Amino acid sequence: MISSGKIGIIAGNDQFPILVARSARKMGLKVIAVGFPDET
Repeated sequence: MISSGKIGIIAGNDQFPILVARSARKMGLKVIAVGFPDET
């Protein structure tokens, strides 16, 4: 259950983190993400 209205993502390779972030934003959540150079 998400009650804070926020979701944190530690991004990895490929499209999965982007898909999760987009879906979360559509649900009205604030997305906080961290990516790493040459990895995301």
